[in-house]
Amino acid sequence: MLVDIDDPEVGSHTFARTTPHLSAAPEIPTGPAPNLGQHTRPILQDLLGYSPDEVDMLVEEGVVATDE
Repeated sequence: MLVDIDDPEVGSHTFARTTPHLSAAPEIPTGPAPNLGQHTRPILQDLLGYSPDEVDMLVEEGVVATDE
């Protein structure tokens, strides 16, 4: 089965989904891939407990990237 995925930066592309598709299996995500650094701040702050100032320091030093 083919699935169309729309990406706001590169347009629409058609991808093949895995051949066996079980009726109880969830559908695959059809949204675009995240941008580089899109989830950096939430992961560092919410999941790993970094403070906003610590994340800012990591960004300034080029250790991590954000999409800001």
